[in-house]
Amino acid sequence: MPTVVPDIMPSMSEIKYNIHREGPVWQFIHRFFMKSPTFAITLFSHIFLPSWYFEEGGDEIEKQALLLHEVEHVRQWQREGLSFIAGYLFSAKKRRIYELEGFNAQISHLVKNGRSVDAEGWADSISDYSIMSFIGADEAAAIVRQWVGESEPGPKPPE
Repeated sequence: MPTVVPDIMPSMSEIKYNIHREGPVWQFIHRFFMKSPTFAITLFSHIFLPSWYFEEGGDEIEKQALLLHEVEHVRQWQREGLSFIAGYLFSAKKRRIYELEGFNAQISHLVKNGRSVDAEGWADSISDYSIMSFIGADEAAAIVRQWVGESEPGPKPPE
């Protein structure tokens, strides 16, 4: 069953973040844990370091979308406390809920800002989420298509 993002999503003007490109902690994380050149880590960003990490350059809307994904995890953590961390790490069911909420926020932001979203490409990424796989590609594609449909502007009302 698709997960719905809460009605009250912050706008990007309400989210404060810093660009952080250096430092031994980020170099360690990047070298040993992340294979992607662009990433954000909720736990480190909001507990240990007050900064978000993004590679220099790139599309601002995509950076914002990734940030909204991570902000959703921060909301989950604030709502559930330490049980969020345990649920994320040790429960495939909880991880599925958490990640689908994050991906919904991310993909919805892209669509609302005019970005084309390849449902199958996103589904492949979501279903191949490293050792934390929690959903099959076919189911992920159906969910992504639903999010895209819900996020696209509907027909204009008659004048």
